[in-house]
Amino acid sequence: MNLIEKNKDLNERLIKDKKSLKENRDSLNILLQENKSLKLQYETLTSLLHKQGVNFNIRNRNLKLQEWENLFFNKKNSTYYLITKSEDEVYIINSRYNQVIEDVILQYQYSLVITRIDGDNIKINFRITGERAD
Repeated sequence: MNLIEKNKDLNERLIKDKKSLKENRDSLNILLQENKSLKLQYETLTSLLHKQGVNFNIRNRNLKLQEWENLFFNKKNSTYYLITKSEDEVYIINSRYNQVIEDVILQYQYSLVITRIDGDNIKINFRITGERAD
């Protein structure tokens, strides 16, 4: 390969590398924007959980539960459960919430309280009670 061919080959590689670099930068910018959006959503959710909590309803399966009783998260084989202090299983959490629950319980103090029992329905308040444990 003579010098002219080497120069031509190097120029082609340089053009190809510049194109690849531009594509990588564009991809990085897209990922950075997505990351920023997800971070904002996460901060909004944790702020909501901290300020007022989230109320949700579950079915009472004839357990002897009391209003204002505390519940806890318990993980068994990658599945989260709501349990009582005496470790009675109250509810199986849908696996799509696993990551959120794990993030919250590892990084914050939290509270799960039965706020109302009405026949077969149990209303539970889930909230962050303490600051982030960084």
